[in-house]
Amino acid sequence: MIVLAPTLASAKTYNEGTGDTWDCAKDGSVSINANDGTYTFKGPCKAIAVNGNNNKVSAEGSTAVSVNGNKNTVDVVAADAIAVNGNDNKVTYTKGLSKAKPSVSNPGNRNTVAVGKAADKPADTAKAKDKPAESGDTTIVDCAKSPSYSIPNGEGTYTFTGTCDKISVAGGENTLSIEAVKELAVAGAENTIAVTAAEKISVVGADNKITYKKGISGAKPVVKIVGTGNKVQQVK
Repeated sequence: MIVLAPTLASAKTYNEGTGDTWDCAKDGSVSINANDGTYTFKGPCKAIAVNGNNNKVSAEGSTAVSVNGNKNTVDVVAADAIAVNGNDNKVTYTKGLSKAKPSVSNPGNRNTVAVGKAADKPADTAKAKDKPAESGDTTIVDCAKSPSYSIPNGEGTYTFTGTCDKISVAGGENTLSIEAVKELAVAGAENTIAVTAAEKISVVGADNKITYKKGISGAKPVVKIVGTGNKVQQVK
């Protein structure tokens, strides 16, 4: 686990306010302890620690990013290490700072960490070829690196490779292609999910369409449907 202290020594610290734009050339270590703010960081930072809640953070680059609060949205163009220790956070990155891609630690709950264009950085569109693990608008998740994955948002397209321990879908109108998953839990609505192999499928949402080909340890998975309007069926 990668953990930064809530307040970094000699850091630019925000304990209150609604946000700021900061040049990391002045001080490369930043700590956000305030809530409900919008922050933009220019230049390569040494470390950004988001300890508050409901903040929107955009950064050009940071050696380390630590999200210790809850319900934050963090977009960073380049980072070497990302740790998401809080809950219900959404973090996107484009590439690594000194290497191809950052190392990611996600011990919190219901967090989303994905490859994507960072906000307010139109110049990065030309660098889209440097993005790892992404094809068009599809988020590709390697289950060996992210065995448990949560999707709280809607209208996304996801491809899972390898065997995941658990995939949770709370959002709606997503499209998922899954190679193998031990437990698929769908609480959202109107999702379309194609699974090659699964051990257990539970659906408490509504109007979801799920297909599977086989089970992992048996001929077919254990299926539990609680919601309404759902369709779960085996296909060849």
